[in-house]
Amino acid sequence: MHSEEEVLGFWARRKIFEKSISKRGSNAKRFVFFEGPPYANGLPGVHHVEARVFKDVVARYKTMRGFRVERRAGWDTHGLPTEMAVEKKLGIKRKKDIEEKIGIRAFVEAARADVFLYKKEFERMTERIGYWLDLERAYVTMNNSYIESLWWIVKEFWKRGLLYEANKVVSWCTRCGTALSSHEIAQGYKRVTEDSIYIRFRLKTRRASLLVWTTTPWTLPANVAAAVHPDLEYVTIDDKGDKLILLADRAKVLFPESAPLWKEKGGNLIGLEYETPFPMSGLPTQAGHVYRVVAGDFVSGGEGSGVVHIAPAFGEDDAQVGKRENLPTLLTIDEEGRFTDSVPQFRGMFVKDADPLIIKDLEQKGYLWRREPYEHDYPFCWRCDSPLLYMARRSWWVSVSKKRKELVEANKKVFWHPEYIRDGRFGQWISEAKDWAFSRERYWGTPLPVWKCASCNHIEVIGSVDDLSRRAPTSGNTYFLIRHGYAKKNFLHISTSLPDGGKYPLLPQGRREVKKTAQLLKKIGIELIVSSDLTRTKETATILARALKVPVLYDEDMRDLHTGDFEGKSVMEALASIGGKDRFKTRFAGKGGESWDDLKERMYKFFQRLERLHKNKKIALVGHGDPWWFLEATMKGTLEPDKIPREKYLESGEVHKVIPIAVPRNDRGETDLHRPYIDEIAVNCPMCGARMIRTNDVIDVWFDSGAMPYAAWHYPFENHDRIDKKVSYPADFIAEGIDQTRGWFYTLLAVSVLLGRGAPYKNVMSLGFVLDKTGKKMSKRLGNIVEPMTLIEKYGADAVRWYFFTINQPEDDKLFDAVDLERAKRNFLDLLLNTLNFYKLYKKPKRATKTKPPTQASGKHILDRWMLARLAVVQGDVTKNMDAYDVVGAARALENFIAEDVSRWYVRRSRERMRDGQGLETLREILLDTARLAAPFVPFTAEVIYHELGGKKESVHLEDWPQRRAYSSALVRSMDEIRMLSSRGLELRARAGIKIRQPLSLFSIRKSRIRDKELFSVLKDELNVKDVVINSRIDDDVALDISLTDELKEEGLVREIIRFVQDMRKQKGLDPHDSIYLTLAGSLSQESVEKIKKGSRARKIFIENGVSAGTKVGNVIVVDLKKV
Repeated sequence: MHSEEEVLGFWARRKIFEKSISKRGSNAKRFVFFEGPPYANGLPGVHHVEARVFKDVVARYKTMRGFRVERRAGWDTHGLPTEMAVEKKLGIKRKKDIEEKIGIRAFVEAARADVFLYKKEFERMTERIGYWLDLERAYVTMNNSYIESLWWIVKEFWKRGLLYEANKVVSWCTRCGTALSSHEIAQGYKRVTEDSIYIRFRLKTRRASLLVWTTTPWTLPANVAAAVHPDLEYVTIDDKGDKLILLADRAKVLFPESAPLWKEKGGNLIGLEYETPFPMSGLPTQAGHVYRVVAGDFVSGGEGSGVVHIAPAFGEDDAQVGKRENLPTLLTIDEEGRFTDSVPQFRGMFVKDADPLIIKDLEQKGYLWRREPYEHDYPFCWRCDSPLLYMARRSWWVSVSKKRKELVEANKKVFWHPEYIRDGRFGQWISEAKDWAFSRERYWGTPLPVWKCASCNHIEVIGSVDDLSRRAPTSGNTYFLIRHGYAKKNFLHISTSLPDGGKYPLLPQGRREVKKTAQLLKKIGIELIVSSDLTRTKETATILARALKVPVLYDEDMRDLHTGDFEGKSVMEALASIGGKDRFKTRFAGKGGESWDDLKERMYKFFQRLERLHKNKKIALVGHGDPWWFLEATMKGTLEPDKIPREKYLESGEVHKVIPIAVPRNDRGETDLHRPYIDEIAVNCPMCGARMIRTNDVIDVWFDSGAMPYAAWHYPFENHDRIDKKVSYPADFIAEGIDQTRGWFYTLLAVSVLLGRGAPYKNVMSLGFVLDKTGKKMSKRLGNIVEPMTLIEKYGADAVRWYFFTINQPEDDKLFDAVDLERAKRNFLDLLLNTLNFYKLYKKPKRATKTKPPTQASGKHILDRWMLARLAVVQGDVTKNMDAYDVVGAARALENFIAEDVSRWYVRRSRERMRDGQGLETLREILLDTARLAAPFVPFTAEVIYHELGGKKESVHLEDWPQRRAYSSALVRSMDEIRMLSSRGLELRARAGIKIRQPLSLFSIRKSRIRDKELFSVLKDELNVKDVVINSRIDDDVALDISLTDELKEEGLVREIIRFVQDMRKQKGLDPHDSIYLTLAGSLSQESVEKIKKGSRARKIFIENGVSAGTKVGNVIVVDLKKV
């Protein structure tokens, strides 16, 4: 097992993920994790990888620490992200086209088909990066069970007085035709520059004008008042003969050279009437009602003129003033942001397009005083990028503002990573939480379960499917589904769904079965029998009709499943033809061949016809196995898409009593709580008995994901312990992008707090954005998108994971550059695998060597003892960091350990020992524990190393986290000093220009606590000196004797020759254990020859003086090297 793909195959075959959870029994400590649901109607991006790897590393770590960590996947399916994708595919430009040209039913079904367009790509990416997630049991926000839980929550809001309907100013997307909530708006702000204007409102009782400032000229036709702050000082300024009234503080800015003609408090202006630029006909004519000055505490002197024009239809402050002052609300635009007939000169124009024309009109009429560019933050739709408009709209709201205190208190108990988000970005947001604009005037979403009486306006909020079915009227019919008696067709195992001319009648056994059923039905009072028109069902119906004395109607829509070309052939042969295929979607080949979905649709149409034709009757239906299986589920409201009915399959001659319930059903008879099916269900008003109709709205899609702690488990209808006994609630850990402070993080908290359950999570990791290397957002238009699968295939999943864990802190933006990814791979993974390869190279010599490892008094070499001590320190550091959710700190500690301690010190200093077999067991121990420590971070590499080293368990991911071992802190400190001293010594060598292979005589240290000769031996080897001494008389902290004797020079030459021979061995592809014959030419002492022989693993060295061919090393020629 070497490649990541091989590791994936191993995990899948052995079900390692499943075992990692199951080995922690149901009584084990639980670590609760919530997976935020992504949309699968677009390809996964590299930002999805970032979030997934941070979630995975924590989940894997906690699993190894002994926790049971269940990880359910989830899919977000509703809302504008899906609807916009469908609109694009269907060529829809305007929201109106959905209802007028496409139809809600077709649009919703297209949306349903789109939600999982790239599900396989998401699942493949998830698996490929090693993110262990239960994809088989994923929660899906569009499932009926999920929606039913959402309805329960909405009803809880209603019962707590938190849900209300109001005509309030909302942020309106003219493109999507719906309101947006404050947390959605927060995700779409952009810096824009637009024209702002100062205009004159001429007063009727003074020879002066109010100087009014606005950034939205298009709202002026809806003006009904002008607001001033009653307690602030206003002045009258003479501007070239034009008397202008404005706030005193703003006059200093706008008219720095002009002295005020008059000063007065804003309260003195209240009640004055003015001439509006766009007088509206049909308004109340009583004096002083409109076009007058009113008080506004929100008016400030920060910008503008201190006089604000009031249009109650287009501003929250304006609306409040309008309500207080009993001002009319002039809605001058439609839901597409186009002027209506009330503004004839701009009728049909989009408001932003009309701005220049309005400004020109003001100028021509003499109202415009000044026009200037204004840079400010403006909200845009988070999905379609259209500018939002503030406009009055009747919609449903949730009173989040009532629970601000509880939100703040719950947030205080959450540990945020980074910590500053708790009281900063997130804390400030919830401390000013606004009411939630809850409803959406759209189509594909969770229907708002609110029914309103058309007669008395009574409102009912439905909290479950059962709640709905109990309130909705039904036909009153009771059905008795009877399968035909045992027939010749059953005996022969033949498939027949067409009239057979009596070829396949009932057998005696079948007749007895039917007569027995008839006896059971005699006391029921059956009023009608409706039967399939095939021989076996007609004979069954005839027996029943005689016994029950009721008429029979025959209907060809009740026939058995049509098997196409297999009509009259073996059932087994028919089934074999579609073996392995989806029976719900796959039709039997040939004319008339049906799939199960076709059959469901046929049965539902038949059922609808019965319900229309008959009321309050007891009807016996005689038919066939498969049709009745699906029909019974349809009637009971339990039929679900692509799922086998849970109802018992009818045996021959058997009867099932069914009383249909009123539930919304789609065209296949499946219970479907979506529009338009839910819109067809009316309920009876408990107050007046009239018909109650559901409001057409759906719910803000952010509510779907915010309610996932409950809805994912179909709570409270199932899985009570998951929530009530905190088996799966609250989450110990969640992680997503920083933008989710205005999204999922917020709605999770809001929903749970509104339900009175406190914070739904304990630890939150907020992640930065992944941008291109220049800091730009990745987009197809800019051509800077990084495809995650391309990255993974090129560099490996572990390299991508390690990049995210080490490049910077999780909350920081990642300026993605492949160079950084390569560096991350090189600095850790390559070094780790090179160390493994080094171990494998020396662990099994091809033949025994005569050299015996020296025995240490302490049992292990000082480097081995130190290495194990450093491992203990690092294990503690990694554990401490991971317990604090400091993934980067943990990863960097591990990287530094492998790079600096293992590779660049321990292995390098132990290379010669390990060639003789010394220290290999220590290295194996180090690598095994490193594999365990690295398993959560780089699961593929850890698995490979673990298996290469013969780990005892089936997988490293079934191991427990390494236990902290005892170690000598003094030894660690001493080795740190040795390494510091070696660094100083090497620096002195470099200054002197003396290569490390040239031995020197002495390295002196002025002072040191170290007295261990073994440690000084390590220092001597590192510096290649003959001796290390402590000498308090030297001038500097360290000193190096750089004088060279002839003996030292020859020793240096020997080392140069050994290094050159080692390079030749590599070039020839020799194994370290291969012996060689070496031929040299030159003058060398016998002692030097023996050193070369040992250092180069030469069996024999031949000295041939007088030879000039070869490579010269110093005064020696390396003539030849041959493998023995």
